[in-house]
Amino acid sequence: DMKNNDSLCDLLLLQIDLLIKLKKENEILPSIKEQIKIYPNSYPKQKCLEKCLEYKINDAAVYLYQSLGKNDSALALTKEQTENAFNTYLKDEKEESYKYFLTQLDLCIKICQYTSEYLEKQKLVNKDINTKEGDKLWFDLLKTLYNFEKKCVMKEAEKKISENIEDLLRKMCLHVSLQNIIETVTEIQKDAQYKEFKNILGDMLRSNNGFNRILENT
Repeated sequence: DMKNNDSLCDLLLLQIDLLIKLKKENEILPSIKEQIKIYPNSYPKQKCLEKCLEYKINDAAVYLYQSLGKNDSALALTKEQTENAFNTYLKDEKEESYKYFLTQLDLCIKICQYTSEYLEKQKLVNKDINTKEGDKLWFDLLKTLYNFEKKCVMKEAEKKISENIEDLLRKMCLHVSLQNIIETVTEIQKDAQYKEFKNILGDMLRSNNGFNRILENT
């Protein structure tokens, strides 16, 4: 069995090498997903992750990080791509660059959502499960966006990032306690006017569901 597992590992790593040589990097992630379904207990996730990181097959690396439970590493890698996309947008100010940045940012948000939802489901079964890992990912991403906002020189870019922060905060409210968000935001942005958060609180207070949400977290 050990010999068979080693042979399988070599074969799957060879498959990744072959797809890279054929310049079919976009087929690597679908291939990994399919092979994990076939070999759920013997797929060499760690070794394939190392291979994907070596060749910068980032979408596959993020997927493998998550399948290994390393959601913080998945977010770190995606945030790096998001920052590169943001810096490109700052330089050329092209709409297509901003759209690509949004695509990367959306991937970051999905990692945060996936982690929080997974931990919330686990907590239903085991009350001792700590959901703070999910909170930490949200706040890491939020800090990154606030840092982006500080780098903006053009008013248009600053406005767009402010809208992105507001959107992120709205999504955070579904998973992170309001008290925790308020305390962390005010700590991160000591000199800010919290314009994004004021908009959200105003909307929440104007709706019954939002008001109930505030009461639950008070």
